Amino acid sequence: MALGNFKELDTASWMRQPELLKCRLFGEEQDIALLDYLKQKFRTLNTELASVSTALRTGLTLGNRKGDATFLEGMRRLWNDGSDGRGGFEPCFERFRVRQNLPLFNDSHAEEPRTGGTFRAPLVIVKEGLERSQDGQDGPRPVVAVAEEDTVFKNAFFGISLAGHDVAMGHLLAGILSSALASWYLLMTGSTFGLWKRLNRQADIGSLPLPNLHEAMQEETGKRIVEIASNFRDADPTEADWRMLDEAVLDLYDLDDAERTAVRDGLTRGSWQWKAGRMRSVAPADMDDLQGYASAFNSVFEDAFHAANRRLRAEIFHPNGAGPLRVLRFVAEDAAPPSVIEQVASQPLDRFLAEIEYRFDVDANERLSKQGELRLASREEVVVVKPAARRHWLGVVGTSDAWALLPGNMVRRGDTAVDEDLALRYRAGYRDLAALEAELEGWTEAGAWPED
Repeated sequence: MALGNFKELDTASWMRQPELLKCRLFGEEQDIALLDYLKQKFRTLNTELASVSTALRTGLTLGNRKGDATFLEGMRRLWNDGSDGRGGFEPCFERFRVRQNLPLFNDSHAEEPRTGGTFRAPLVIVKEGLERSQDGQDGPRPVVAVAEEDTVFKNAFFGISLAGHDVAMGHLLAGILSSALASWYLLMTGSTFGLWKRLNRQADIGSLPLPNLHEAMQEETGKRIVEIASNFRDADPTEADWRMLDEAVLDLYDLDDAERTAVRDGLTRGSWQWKAGRMRSVAPADMDDLQGYASAFNSVFEDAFHAANRRLRAEIFHPNGAGPLRVLRFVAEDAAPPSVIEQVASQPLDRFLAEIEYRFDVDANERLSKQGELRLASREEVVVVKPAARRHWLGVVGTSDAWALLPGNMVRRGDTAVDEDLALRYRAGYRDLAALEAELEGWTEAGAWPED
């Protein structure tokens, strides 16, 4: 158990936005800032659907069969059993595809038959459960497809009838709901997914922040999502295809690099709901993992360092195979940006800790034994020593560690500290980096930094 396993959330934030409780438990500082941004900028899926006179609805329940369902007879029937209606088995619902030769609905009664409008095409259908890729390389995503014929679906699915609207709107919604962003959001806020259940709930999907549908349909990014999602009907998405879809969706939401890192790592964290993912999360971090962490760490204040004509140099101590710890050091330099990442030779841990104790005036051994990790910062350097497990070295963790550890006076040369509000604005999701860089350049040219 490392110190980083303990999370805090103030009561005021929890009362203001209850979803932050789960987000704090499963996420990092970047996740909370991103969730705040999305909630403030976008309306919910339910609200956007209401604006186009539709809603997310749950499917039919056969149950005690006391309700009249004759008005549904003759429509295609989508169950989750894969029955082909002839005693055989054929997948009836896959990502972006609804089987063409579905059997017809022929039950005259059902416990909850819903209304005929629930099942009118074009129809966006969402499976109740999340699924990961067969090879386990891609994280869990909602399973979504567009039906272009009226289809009765069972209550193992949710549906959005877009009768009277262009089918392209269905493909736009299918692309967004199938994206890494949707998976991240459900993991961070959903009432079931992530709590050792692999399910969606109607309310969880309905609360997803969503851009204005009509505006998105007119934007080039929205049109690209429609094209990508509609093309997936003909061939299973490859890893590159998923990246293409995710990038298009993240462009639509106008997310920055740090926010995109959090979303992509959401797929990784979601995979921990499966044994293979959990096993991978505790496997020793390799050089690729550490470089990803260092890159994310460096990127947080890249603009501020650039404005001060400084940079960060990340030193990755070569990982010792299955050793229990990984060590990184970040040094502020009076050198032209951008920041750099270097691999350096490892040294015995006792010698390294002795140097740390001398430079930081701490009992490194005692702190490491009690807290399970070391995260130390001074005017010129940051040292991070944590367990080797991959889950400690995700890019989103690197972003949060940078927020917590980079003191303002590492950015500015000399004895004058950078405005401490800079870090607070980043933590709060401050996103106008161009304005921030101009502000920093103004301070630098004036030869003085604000005192407050």
